[in-house]
Amino acid sequence: MKELDILLETFLKAHQREIGEGRWPELESFLELEDDLMWDYLRQPELANSPETQDLARMILNSQGKHA
Repeated sequence: MKELDILLETFLKAHQREIGEGRWPELESFLELEDDLMWDYLRQPELANSPETQDLARMILNSQGKHA
């Protein structure tokens, strides 16, 4: 899904160092989700099954706004 690629690429570039340091272990689980579910969580973070996933979805969205 192109929209996911854009959102994730922006987030990964913005947080490359923190990700490399293992700051977001939940990122790996998030990236393993089916595209449709990941898209739902990004559109409505409150649907995510854990507070960490909700926070991560919000951070991904906020990264996009800062680099748009």
